[in-house]
Amino acid sequence: MFRNIQSLRRKNRIIYGLIILLTVCSCVSCTEGSHRADDKIIIACGNDTAGILVKKTVASCTQAEQADIDAQQVGDCCGSNSQFALSTGDVDVAVVCPDAVKFLPEGGKDYMVVGTVVYDANLVVRKAGTSEIPASIGYMNNRVNQIDLLRDKYGDGPELKQMYASGLSYALETDAVDAVVLDALTALALGYPFEKLSEGQPSAVMVIRKDLADDERFISFAEHYNEVVDSLRDTDELKDLLNSYLEEEHGEAGMEVLPLWQEMGVTFGKIEL
Repeated sequence: MFRNIQSLRRKNRIIYGLIILLTVCSCVSCTEGSHRADDKIIIACGNDTAGILVKKTVASCTQAEQADIDAQQVGDCCGSNSQFALSTGDVDVAVVCPDAVKFLPEGGKDYMVVGTVVYDANLVVRKAGTSEIPASIGYMNNRVNQIDLLRDKYGDGPELKQMYASGLSYALETDAVDAVVLDALTALALGYPFEKLSEGQPSAVMVIRKDLADDERFISFAEHYNEVVDSLRDTDELKDLLNSYLEEEHGEAGMEVLPLWQEMGVTFGKIEL
């Protein structure tokens, strides 16, 4: 029996390693070969809470406006890939975690943060029956802010393990860790118990090249974006957006999402130019 357990653990480690390797490859490939083919304003975002807000905004633009602006989903290693794409000029706008802003070229002098896209979208997710203070917690790589928040919440007891975002759910499922920090949409899809990690903390911000602040195309996008944020105060609009994401990405249809979402405490922010 002991040998079987050891064999299973080795198998899990191998599978987990392959997931990490595939994640790294996807993160590299999503910037390679993405050289600009037109004069569109390209916005890099992830497949997460902030990303669905950006994509909904682009979808709300007129056909003529969509000819000038587009959202590009990156296989994002927690914002670092969007930040790299912005730095190399492959995209014009990036939705990144606040930590990534610190690593923009030359101190970010050619860029500006135009607003917080989402607040408090990072949650601590665990399986039912785990201890109140987890022994180990997986968090998103390169997120120094998450370390600070976890230490504030749980103290020095838990072992914090840095992981690629795409591997966090798997790590929880295979008991590699007792809890993980996940984006609210992923947490919603998993259906496990969760705890809020922060109150009023930015989870994702929008960074643009400074010259876009006077670009009519981006100004128009910003107006649409703020209108979308206002529209999501309507609970029916919000429920439709969440259910659409869950059905498209996870095959989950008809979930009663609003009570859980409201318990999560995620809020959307506006763009200011």
